[in-house]
Amino acid sequence: AHLPNDQLRATRFPFPSPDDQLAIIARLSESRESIAQLIHACELQIARLQEYKQSLITAAVTGEFDVTTASTKIPE
Repeated sequence: AHLPNDQLRATRFPFPSPDDQLAIIARLSESRESIAQLIHACELQIARLQEYKQSLITAAVTGEFDVTTASTKIPE
């Protein structure tokens, strides 16, 4: 359906009070900060895992790590 401008202008929309809006903004800001910290921690963990992966590959290629027996040492 179509909503003409004159009907849209006549429509009243409920909005939270200014105090409620400020409280919502504060909660969103806290959540955003927490999420940013979690993203940073995940990025650090990914970087460490990539380094570990590369070190395992290097160890396997140079013969420092025996890949034929490595799978038998993985805990279940």
